[in-house]
Amino acid sequence: MAFTHHTAILALRAVLERRPVTELVDEARVCKTPNAAVLVYEQVDGVFHACATARPNC
Repeated sequence: MAFTHHTAILALRAVLERRPVTELVDEARVCKTPNAAVLVYEQVDGVFHACATARPNC
């Protein structure tokens, strides 16, 4: 999936990773999450895991 809106990236990650949006927002502030990202997830036992997500350098 490819998104170009920071909020969409955080919202999708929150759903797929089952993490609170506030946690991801705090992480994005520290690590400067880019406005565009490529998210690659795999599903294992009904749970999605990031396996090759573009992440900021921090």
